[in-house]
Amino acid sequence: MLVTLSGNDPDNFTLKVLRAIRIVKTGDLEIVVVLGGNNPYYEKLQFAIQDLEFSVCLRNNVTNISSLMAWSDVAIFAGLLFF
Repeated sequence: MLVTLSGNDPDNFTLKVLRAIRIVKTGDLEIVVVLGGNNPYYEKLQFAIQDLEFSVCLRNNVTNISSLMAWSDVAIFAGLLFF
């Protein structure tokens, strides 16, 4: 599963999504979380994923998002609004 909720994720919805996934009994699950370089919650997320029952890999500033999309069976994305 691929999870990315905008580069900075100012409200830390990434952690909320990971906690919600815990509720689902999926068995063998591998998650890649893509974060922007300015995400203020990187360290908090690193700590939080240690308690999860599934594999989570945090990645910053990826340049291969299309490869990760092709790798994943399911993705959770957030849209961005620009005004």
